[in-house]
Amino acid sequence: TALAVAADAFFFNPTNFASLIPGNITLPVVWKRFNLDINTGSPVIAERTLFFMCLAILLVVIAAVIGVRRARPGRVMIATRDNPRAAAAMAVPTTRIKLLGFVVAGAIAGLAGGLHATLLGAIGTHTYDPSESLKVFSMVIIGGVDSITGALLGVALIQLAVHYWPQYQLLITGSALLFILLALPGGLGAVVFGLRDRLLNVAARRRGIDLTASADGAVSASAAEPPPATTAAAATTQTAPKHAPASNALLRRMSAANMA
Repeated sequence: TALAVAADAFFFNPTNFASLIPGNITLPVVWKRFNLDINTGSPVIAERTLFFMCLAILLVVIAAVIGVRRARPGRVMIATRDNPRAAAAMAVPTTRIKLLGFVVAGAIAGLAGGLHATLLGAIGTHTYDPSESLKVFSMVIIGGVDSITGALLGVALIQLAVHYWPQYQLLITGSALLFILLALPGGLGAVVFGLRDRLLNVAARRRGIDLTASADGAVSASAAEPPPATTAAAATTQTAPKHAPASNALLRRMSAANMA
């Protein structure tokens, strides 16, 4: 919030950085075919083109984030976030990984900010109010920081609430934030995934599918198979009684021969 106040009052002030802050952003013609400027072309077509362009960029960013999470850098980031001491014990450079996470998040935020500034046409003082930082923070916490689905749900919920009840924006975000922190620490994403797991369990039970078999199959198989030492001991125990009567008869014969 302090950085947002400083950026709004100083960095985005045209009197301080007149040459760096664009007073008017002209929307380009993408690939010499899609005109994004509302003033020069049809407003309906331009707004539709802008919408699909932002949607396409959003899908590309989501695919990139999913790819990073599934790759080694993403797994290392998650491990560093969940347990930095254990990650450091596994020779993971936690400080470098944290900086890498900040860089990736900053790049995505910068891309979103550039798109938003392009849509607005100009930026200046009070373009980005410091309360917007609180709203973005509320979106992330309400949706859930552990999943992309939860973050998107948080954004959609807050934006719909602000659109229909703009006068109650702070009340809605504040009360929803407190409720999520107290009742649902995982956010809406955890609720969605929990409902998904329950529905899958119900569908599996109706079809007679044991979902725990695939997860516990290796453990149960390893537990059911005895170790080699136990197997050898059991085999020795089982074979010993079979040879015991023969050995007793041999001893009786030897003792009878000695007596004779």
